[in-house]
Amino acid sequence: MAVTDNTALLRARCKMIKTRQNALKSKERN
Repeated sequence: MAVTDNTALLRARCKMIKTRQNALKSKERN
């Protein structure tokens, strides 16, 4: 259970980081 929870948290963090990077890139383009 703990392992699956950790992987889920890591995936969520990766998604948040990717979305933030994409937002910064879009801001720079505009």
